[in-house]
Amino acid sequence: ISFLGLSAGVGTTSIALNFAFEKSQEQKVRLIDLNTDHPDIATALGLHHIESRCERITNYLEVCQGLPEQVGEFTYVFDLGTDSESPILQVSDEIYVVTRTSFNTISRLRAMRFNPTAALFNFAERSKIQEKWRMQIVEEFPRLHCINIPLDQKAFEMAAEARSALLEVAPNSPARKSIANLDRKSTRLNSSH
Repeated sequence: ISFLGLSAGVGTTSIALNFAFEKSQEQKVRLIDLNTDHPDIATALGLHHIESRCERITNYLEVCQGLPEQVGEFTYVFDLGTDSESPILQVSDEIYVVTRTSFNTISRLRAMRFNPTAALFNFAERSKIQEKWRMQIVEEFPRLHCINIPLDQKAFEMAAEARSALLEVAPNSPARKSIANLDRKSTRLNSSH
């Protein structure tokens, strides 16, 4: 399962990390940081020097920076940053594109050489123009699931300060609930393969 940001700073790492925590409540997950420009997952969790190994976070969650040497029986969740050329995209069962609606979102979606599973809009729509752009995306890409992750800055900041996940520090936040719902959708998608 791959998470790709259409641009930097849209919350790809935060969403991938929290999604992996949610998924690890039911199965073994390995979260892989393949963001070559800004590998932030280790930093977010207070880990150091994990470039050559995987670090166990919980009984069902491991975190790696770069591809691990050994493959195990895990569900793999990849944080690709903004690398839309990553070869991982060719073998991903699910691809979640994280974005905000802007004037260039549609052109970036058109330029993709793969079909994403869903577009995750990680922000609060506050203006009419943002609503208009989002409606254009829905109309132009009718098969693309468009999902809003509510902007919950306080909950994300609490998780970052605690070097943890929303699941542990803000279980009732709107962002955590929408990511948990995304995990349930992902499970249904996987069972239909």
